[in-house]
Amino acid sequence: MNQRPVNRRLLWWALAFVTLEGTIGLAVWRASQTCWSC
Repeated sequence: MNQRPVNRRLLWWALAFVTLEGTIGLAVWRASQTCWSC
């Protein structure tokens, strides 16, 4: 499927970024749901 070797570092950076964004998004959503910072 992939003829060229995948840039592992770029892939890991992308994965880490998506995971971080998801974690931040979930934290913000939970904070807004509990509304302890209103």
